[in-house]
Amino acid sequence: AFAAICAVALLVWRGELATLFERGKAPILIAVGALGTALAFFLFFEGAKRASAIDTAICVQTEPVYALIGARLFLGHAFQLRRVLAVGAILAGIALVLGARPLEGSLGVALLLATPIAWQSSHWIALRGLDGVNPRLLSAARYVYGTLVLFPVWLVFDGVGSLPSSAELAALLPVVAVQGARMGRDVGARQSLDRHTGALLHQQ
Repeated sequence: AFAAICAVALLVWRGELATLFERGKAPILIAVGALGTALAFFLFFEGAKRASAIDTAICVQTEPVYALIGARLFLGHAFQLRRVLAVGAILAGIALVLGARPLEGSLGVALLLATPIAWQSSHWIALRGLDGVNPRLLSAARYVYGTLVLFPVWLVFDGVGSLPSSAELAALLPVVAVQGARMGRDVGARQSLDRHTGALLHQQ
């Protein structure tokens, strides 16, 4: 929510808030927020509750595999040897870790392995349907629409009763606010990198 507030404030300051609700872009922006934030966060935290910290860290490292395959299937980017070798090295590292210990919590692991697909799917949609859209708008969409999707889910599964006490909440709010602001900034930077990387890959 704090990331959404910061992203919206930036759009307001730059006079770009109306673009968040433009009829031609809104459906795609909603999909980006629903997949890249709402679904991804839901899968990640539900999976992390059912798996160990080590398994959680291992599972999310599979994202480059989905990125490589998805870029080929949905964006038409050709496989290149150096990318295939890089993904192979990542998988080899994951295999070495898994060889030393078994995965725990099959449902949690399945949810965690699905998390990078949600992250990547939002990038594929943005690169295909919103070519040339500025990263500030994509960042705002991820957190504004993602928050709107997650809020009713939180009410159903956890609700207001799950909140900490007033004193604990007051102590946590500054930390959460700073974290949210940084997440908004980081996602904006990542969306910008994805857009430029996609353009470069398309030229190759």
